[in-house]
Order: sequence, then C-alpha cells, then structure tokens
Amino acid sequence: CAHHAAAALEAADVAALDEAVRRSCSARRALGALDAATAALVDAADSAGAAATSAGSGGAALVVPPAGAAERVARHLLGAGVE
Repeated sequence: CAHHAAAALEAADVAALDEAVRRSCSARRALGALDAATAALVDAADSAGAAATSAGSGGAALVVPPAGAAERVARHLLGAGVE
C-alpha cells in the first residue's frame, strides 16, 4: 500500500491515493490496529466521501478528501465530533 500511495503522490493522482489509503485502512482494521476513536474518524471521513487511515499509533489519521472537497470534509468531521 505504501508504494502505491507514494506513486499516487508522485503522479498527483488523488483517485489512486484514495484507493491506496482505503486498502491500508482495511488491512489495519483486519489486524485490529485501529482503536475506537480512530475507527470513528475513519468511518466519519468515509461517510463524507473521503478516504482515511490511521497514521500509526497516537491517534493521528491521514484523511484524503475528494478533489475540491477539503473544507466540506473538515466541516463534516468537526460536526461528527472527531478532531
């Protein structure tokens, strides 16, 4: 997943980055590597049309909004009570 994400970033391919982030999150979820707060953030991002995954431990997450939708996704996440 990381190699696909890196290639997507280099190519400025948001759709490919979205796919790589979603695959990474699915793998982390399958391994039980998402805590409840991060899972809630990922689910809230998904409901807004964005891809998200845990950035590791510590509660940080990577959120990839659809092109042109960063502010809308941020408002949705804040409204859902995730930070």
